[in-house]
Amino acid sequence: MIRAREEACDGAQRDPVPEGPEPFTEFQNRYGTEEQCEAAVRRGRWPDGFACPRCGGREQTVTGKRRLHECHACRLQTSLKAGTIFAKPLVKWFQAMFLVTQSKNSISSFELSR
Repeated sequence: MIRAREEACDGAQRDPVPEGPEPFTEFQNRYGTEEQCEAAVRRGRWPDGFACPRCGGREQTVTGKRRLHECHACRLQTSLKAGTIFAKPLVKWFQAMFLVTQSKNSISSFELSR
């Protein structure tokens, strides 16, 4: 049901692309936890690894409870979701994206809120 992972033109690995509607159980297996969702956002945001938004530095340390990425070069602290539409928890955002993309008809905001 899901095509194998393909290499893009730039050589980066992409997530598998579903062929047709994907069952929710399959979706939950891939994105059912906050960690799985964070890994997907990380792959999309930094496909070649961390890059500091201020100086472009590649080396970083993840610090604290909020898991901030601190650049070794300029000491900027940034989060995985800084500058994105995502707010915690990511699992809810991923479930909403699933429902919107898998719906044959439109889906109301009321349905999404449930």
